[in-house]
Amino acid sequence: YVNRIHEVGEADPVLLVAHSYTRYMGDLSGGQILKKVAQRALKLPASGEGLNFYQFEGITSHRGFKQLYRSRMNELELDLEAKQRIVDESNRAFGFNMMVFSELEEIRNTIKEEVQEGDFGHGHGELNKDDDFNKCPYYAAKMAANGNPTYAFQLAKTLVGHLPCQVALAAWVAIFAGFTAWYLL
Repeated sequence: YVNRIHEVGEADPVLLVAHSYTRYMGDLSGGQILKKVAQRALKLPASGEGLNFYQFEGITSHRGFKQLYRSRMNELELDLEAKQRIVDESNRAFGFNMMVFSELEEIRNTIKEEVQEGDFGHGHGELNKDDDFNKCPYYAAKMAANGNPTYAFQLAKTLVGHLPCQVALAAWVAIFAGFTAWYLL
């Protein structure tokens, strides 16, 4: 993302408008919700440390700033080709932002796994008899694959705690409920 900003800053600076627009409009709108999500996911303190990206100290009114920003953008004298390049770059910037949130999700999952594993100090190839295998999702997956029902349950419990699996499960339940309603009615 940073490399792209440097690239357009040198090659086609008008495209920086797209990154600025995506940054300010996105982060002053839904970004404030995402700030809270990031704070919870990364277990950051309530003081706001680690969330400077979402702080706009010079902006007293988010709504007022967004209106002013839009009006100034509308005043730019650009030809249609430049406007189209900005729109295309805005889509690209949005994609970069989605990748950042995807990385945050991975960090959140890594933190969850570390908590679940309990930091046993073992590589997953060398478990000790004193280790609590039930808290290790990797070992649970291995044992479940061998047909052990206790570990199959543990693996299922671990997967249900994983956000993408929760979304997939919710979608499956909705589809099943829809087909059931269609069949019964």
